[in-house]
Amino acid sequence: MRAKLPAIQSETLEDIEAQENKTSLYRIYWRMLLRKSWLIVTLTTLATIAGAIWSSLDPSSYTGNFYLLVEPITSASKLTNPTTIARTDGNPRTDLFSLDYPTNLAFLQSPGMTYQIAQDIQEQGKTDKSLPEVWSELREGLSVDRIQVGNTSRQDTKIFAVTYSGTNPEEVQSILEIAADTFMAYSADDRQTSIEAGVKFINQQIPTLEKRLDQLNSRLQGMQQKYNLLDPIVKGQEILKQARDYTQQITNLQIQLTAKRTLYNLLNQQLQLSPQEALAASALSQDPARTSLMSQLQEAENQLASVTAIFTPNSPQVQDLRERRDNLKQLLQEKTQTILGQNAFNLVPNSSVLAYQDSTRMSLIGQLLQTANEVEVLEEQKRGLQAAQSQAKQSAKIYPAVINQYSELARQAQLTQQILDNLLVQRETLKVESSQDLPWQLISKPQIPQNAEGLPIGEPPTRVKKIGVGMAGGLLSSVLLALLLEKRRNIFYQVEDIPDHLDLPLVGDIPYCERLHQLDESSVDDEEEESLAEHSSEQSSLAVLNGLSDPDFADAFEMIQTDLSLLYSDPPLRSIIISSSDPGDGQTTIALNLAIAATNAGRRVLLVDTHWEQPQLHQWLHLSNHKGLANLLTDGSKPEEMIQAIPNLENIDFLSAGTQTPQGRSRLGSTQMESLIKDLEKHYDLVIYDAPHLTDAGDLGLMALNCDGILLVAAVKQTAQSWAKRTVKKFKSLNIPFLGVIANRPNPS
Repeated sequence: MRAKLPAIQSETLEDIEAQENKTSLYRIYWRMLLRKSWLIVTLTTLATIAGAIWSSLDPSSYTGNFYLLVEPITSASKLTNPTTIARTDGNPRTDLFSLDYPTNLAFLQSPGMTYQIAQDIQEQGKTDKSLPEVWSELREGLSVDRIQVGNTSRQDTKIFAVTYSGTNPEEVQSILEIAADTFMAYSADDRQTSIEAGVKFINQQIPTLEKRLDQLNSRLQGMQQKYNLLDPIVKGQEILKQARDYTQQITNLQIQLTAKRTLYNLLNQQLQLSPQEALAASALSQDPARTSLMSQLQEAENQLASVTAIFTPNSPQVQDLRERRDNLKQLLQEKTQTILGQNAFNLVPNSSVLAYQDSTRMSLIGQLLQTANEVEVLEEQKRGLQAAQSQAKQSAKIYPAVINQYSELARQAQLTQQILDNLLVQRETLKVESSQDLPWQLISKPQIPQNAEGLPIGEPPTRVKKIGVGMAGGLLSSVLLALLLEKRRNIFYQVEDIPDHLDLPLVGDIPYCERLHQLDESSVDDEEEESLAEHSSEQSSLAVLNGLSDPDFADAFEMIQTDLSLLYSDPPLRSIIISSSDPGDGQTTIALNLAIAATNAGRRVLLVDTHWEQPQLHQWLHLSNHKGLANLLTDGSKPEEMIQAIPNLENIDFLSAGTQTPQGRSRLGSTQMESLIKDLEKHYDLVIYDAPHLTDAGDLGLMALNCDGILLVAAVKQTAQSWAKRTVKKFKSLNIPFLGVIANRPNPS
């Protein structure tokens, strides 16, 4: 009976649901931001103001600099540089030894260089700060850049600009002066010290290398005289080549041997004979007398089989043929033993060798014997080659060691000679470089820009960063606070939040109706129900229609009725469960008014109250509740006996909850309820069940499986959001059908 929708591929459905969930989440947070925009704007503004105040307390910063010329300006100076002349063999080239600018820039700003400057500042007492503080400020404030000129096509110069910024102008000036001294020392003293250290190191290494070279040459000459060899490498290579040739021959022979063994194994598997058995089979099969006896025996066997089929076993014909067969067997056995004895074959009884060998098997036996002989020949050749190979290796055993030793000594001698030559050349080069002029020049002294009065010019602090931090912090904290406030109240703030949170289609929005809330909802005792049922029909109908007298309220239910009819037209809805997640959401009011709207559409409707514990509909309609749904499920009464007509309302009947007895407890998920649902659908166009809350009815899911689905009611600014989401998720996991959700506004906005 549940309305069926067209089948959709599971992957497509999952993609659509994932996209919808993502979009719903965006909408939820966007509406939350709009609701709490006053809070977000206020906190962000306050944080931005605080950031501005914070930034106004920062002191001004002072920036100073100095300039270093790190290469000669003119080409003549470059060409006459001693380093250029020493390293180009008298043919100077200006582009051969240009300065490595990226490396020098990185080195001047490296932690080691800045730490040395910080130490000098600390030792000279230019600051009251600790060494780590000075070093940290240097790493952040000191910068070294290569100056560029030109507006469009920028060109690099040979000048380094060293800049430092700080809040104390005297301290900035002192740090720049010490940095200038340190950089000049780097280009002069440290560089000159490095050259002298290099020359000293070379002078220490040359005598050792010369002595080692003499020892290596003496050992080489001694080996040549001892082994009387002009070149042991050539002779050793010849012997090694001979050994490799033997290895190659053995490898080729092994390939042939493997192939023959494979063929032998294949023939052996096919014949199931050893070489000795193959020889015996060949000898037996080629003997004419034995072959004749086997033919006669076969003929006697055939005749005996034919006669046995005609005569009895004791007939003379059968006896004669059996005697002849036995004689032939005896002769065949004697002949076989004679042949085996002559060839000294030793076979087991009943061996397959004794059987008749046809021409095919004889051919295979011949191949088997030939292959076995070839395998023996190849193995003998292999043993001979292995012996020759072993002898060649033994003869050449001494030469590899001699060759290795000779080669190693020659390599060490050559390498030592190369190192010695390079060191001699490098020593001369360093001697020339040690006499060169100072390459770096301080072309602009450390200074801070000054005004007309001679005072340092400072730059106001940059406030954008701290103002931005304040604005970002205020925005983030306000958004988080808004989220916490929303989560703490745990309600649906707007109608649009309900379908997005519950992932259910919104089928109706019920506006607040003041007249409806004036309806008398006071409970009555069971003893008063008889008298209430006898009240005038006019008074009862006025109470029921109290809410529908509001046009907006009535139109909302008419729209729900129309939407449900259009969405579920094939097949149409026959049974609907109206429920909610929390008490007080207005589900009973909606069930009653939805039933009235359905009758206005020309449908015959039955309204069923399934609230066992606290039924209300019979009180609102001023009808009896002595017998109802509970009695139908327990005592077997007929529905028409319990169904009541509502006065002044056509095409709508009412089935109250009834009273449960201790002897029988009614359950919505029972088989009696399932049968009743089917029976009621046969007599009414639409059955609306005012069901308990989802959290109060354990068997409501079983009942929903027998109906077309559940219409969930959620109250704006009242229903607990988290509880409703968990409840719907739980029911969905059990495949309980939901038709949608109706948003109710029980309170004025």
